[in-house]
Amino acid sequence: MSDEKVRAFIAIRPAADLRRAFTGMAAAARELPMHWVRPESVHLTLKFLGDVPGDAIPTIHQTLQQAAEGLAAFSVAVRGLGCFPNATRPRVLWMGIDDPRRELAQLQCHIESTLAALGMSVEERLFRPHLTLARTRGTRVGEKLNALLSEYKNHLFGYLVVSQIHLMRSDLYEKGAAHTRLYSVALQGSSTNYAIA
Repeated sequence: MSDEKVRAFIAIRPAADLRRAFTGMAAAARELPMHWVRPESVHLTLKFLGDVPGDAIPTIHQTLQQAAEGLAAFSVAVRGLGCFPNATRPRVLWMGIDDPRRELAQLQCHIESTLAALGMSVEERLFRPHLTLARTRGTRVGEKLNALLSEYKNHLFGYLVVSQIHLMRSDLYEKGAAHTRLYSVALQGSSTNYAIA
């Protein structure tokens, strides 16, 4: 790494079965005027870091390793569809996360507080875990979207296994963002993988 700025974030990446569910959803809603995220790019963001110096990445990695010590792997249900900010003028279409035991929320809070010790700003917005499927510029998509939201309101798409947290790089291009895994940190009870991608 170097002094080059890296647009980075910390995320959980879904397994192949959830990516297949995403692909099926995109096919079912292909008539909607939305820009669909590539299946390999679907992720759940735990913390967006923004532009950080490249030479700070190893320190962030070490801090994530420390944060993961003693934390056990778990899973949460991926259930239902929704929109930000609302279905009338949607900007983001997402799959929801069912976290009744607040395991995911606690993990996010733990990572947030651990990184704050490095001087990183604390996110003030409420953590609302989700998997972004598609984006639009506020286009009115009308009844087709409402029908889709209604049909899949409580649909169980599968389970997100939280066994690793990933430090990711995001590069922005005209056709969208490309994400590259920099490091992966395993939680207790899962295989360790610290390889650079």
